[in-house]
Parts: sequence; C-alpha cells; structure tokens
Amino acid sequence: MSQVNYCTVVYERWETFKLLAESFLRLAAQPGNETDTLWVYDWNSGGKDIYADWPGRIQFCPGNQPGHINRAAGRSLSMECAAPPPDSLVFFVDCDMVLPVDFSERVRKWVKPGEAYFPICYSLYRGAPMVENGNGAPWVPGPTKTNGWWRETGCGNCGFVASDLEKVGGWDAQRWGTRYGREDDDIFLRASQTMKNLKRERVPGFFHQWHARTKEEQNPSLRRKK
Repeated sequence: MSQVNYCTVVYERWETFKLLAESFLRLAAQPGNETDTLWVYDWNSGGKDIYADWPGRIQFCPGNQPGHINRAAGRSLSMECAAPPPDSLVFFVDCDMVLPVDFSERVRKWVKPGEAYFPICYSLYRGAPMVENGNGAPWVPGPTKTNGWWRETGCGNCGFVASDLEKVGGWDAQRWGTRYGREDDDIFLRASQTMKNLKRERVPGFFHQWHARTKEEQNPSLRRKK
C-alpha cells in the first residue's frame, strides 16, 4: 500500500486539531495504513505543551511565523516537513476536520499521476452531533432540523501525487498571504487547467467541525470550474 502523507497547519485551533488527530489515529490503526503519517506545522509554536506526548505517527514541526496565519504558506511548510518523494501521495487536511477510518483507501483510489482528489465534507452546525442529517444552508444560525450542509464550495482538503502538485505550481503564498482565504479556489482552478481529472465526491464521516467564523478580511473571490 502507498503511504499517505497528511499535511496540516495549526494556528490557535488546537481544540479542533485534537479531534482531527484522534480521527487520524483511528484511521492509522486500520490494516494497510501502517505507514500513513500526519505532518503538522505549528505556525507560531503555540502548541508545544499540547503536542508533547502525541504518538510518533503524528509528526510536529514547530514554526516561528509572525502574525496571523498565511494558509497557503502553512500548507507548503507542512509539506516541507513531510519531504515526500515525488511519486508519493500527499493529502492536505484542514486542522478543523474529522477523518473517517476509510479515508486513506479513498485517497489511494483517486490520487494517481495526473489525477487529484478534492473530497466534499459535511460541515456541522454549532452543537450538532457528527451525523449527516440533511443539507441545510451554510452557516445557518439558531435552531434547525438539519445537522449541517455538504460543503460543495470548499476545496482546501485535497490530495495529489507530490510531483503533480509541483507541476500545478503548489500553494501561492505570495498572492494569497495578505488577506484570508481563496487559496483553495486558486489551487483547484490551476489543477483543473493542468490535470486530466479532479475527483469530487461527498464523503460520509468527513466532517468539518463548527468554529466561530474568522473576522479577518477576505481575499476576493475567484471564478473556478465546478
């Protein structure tokens, strides 16, 4: 089985990271996933006391970055930590996600030379249990009969063969570093222009945890292929 290098960056959201790490360890315990590793770039070393005792399947890279997170740069730095061979599998996962136990099987199925994987997560409302129940409106406040919504517009969680990501041009930290977001739209757009296939699918058990929305100024939207 091919190793999957999961890469993430954390800035302040250590509470949501804990659930991501626990879900990764459940995944890593499955047959065929013995070499899968979660590589974590700590943007400003704010989590040193938190991750001191985590097991070796989760590798931490302390950073020393000033100011608010540049997500494109953080993802590039997490991949530098992993230092994957050109033919290996890399999956970028946000630190507020929860992975289902079969996720590595999906990555190995869909990520091949010339083919990338952009799975669709189920984004939970505040206080909702981790169960897919309905497909509501994004970020609905107050009481609702559904647990969340399928985040069709989100592209930040994505998998590539390492050499293909280099051909696409990697994460553009310079262009998307001054304000918040849109680096995921950018990588999807460039991948759609250069690769032969991008796989999108709704993945049961692939949850985005609720958290307060950022108040940072957003980058302008991109027009991207669906």
